[in-house]
Amino acid sequence: MVAALEKELPSQSLIKFVTDAGYNKGENLSWIDGKKNIDAYISMNDRREDSKTDLDKAIGRNSFEYDEDADHFVCPTGKLLDFQRPRSSNGVEYAIYKAALSDCQTCPGRQQCLVTATDKKAGAKIIEVDGFHHDRQSMREKMQRPEAKVIYAERCVEPEPVWGHIKKNLGIRRFRMRSFVSMKGEFLIIAIAMNLSKLVRKQIRLSAANHIAMA
Repeated sequence: MVAALEKELPSQSLIKFVTDAGYNKGENLSWIDGKKNIDAYISMNDRREDSKTDLDKAIGRNSFEYDEDADHFVCPTGKLLDFQRPRSSNGVEYAIYKAALSDCQTCPGRQQCLVTATDKKAGAKIIEVDGFHHDRQSMREKMQRPEAKVIYAERCVEPEPVWGHIKKNLGIRRFRMRSFVSMKGEFLIIAIAMNLSKLVRKQIRLSAANHIAMA
């Protein structure tokens, strides 16, 4: 979608993209980081963790801060996870970070934190990151900026009501066609109907406003 839009707009245009957390895959973040005319705002948060305490959040990797200069992670309680070794799997390079056994064994939140089979076997928290970790970290830091939060808030009032209207008010919750081409055509009809209804409503409002002004 981004590549298609780039072809339609002038090369000097700066395009702002706002997406939900479903797009924060490493490949996406790395690819879009190389686009000089794309200003992306991609959610890096799991909203289910918003109300949790630091120790509750410890089971999520996003709760561990990465120090690029020192090349280690810092857990919510301030303990360090140092680099251990690299690992390669199916052509993908990974880096392994591990907390000190003594730190994890004395931590009051170890039951919430050490939940994976690997963590339990080691008796300490282990974080494995791929080559896209820096891209994720950069986007996470960007999304913490006040201006990014203002821009991302626009997503709630721009695209979300459209899907809500289609699914809730119009009752369209599934496609009736089977092939991708057929579903694409079906959705185009839905989109055209949506846009025409907006134009009609706007025309009615304008006509009413002109009538009042003339009266």
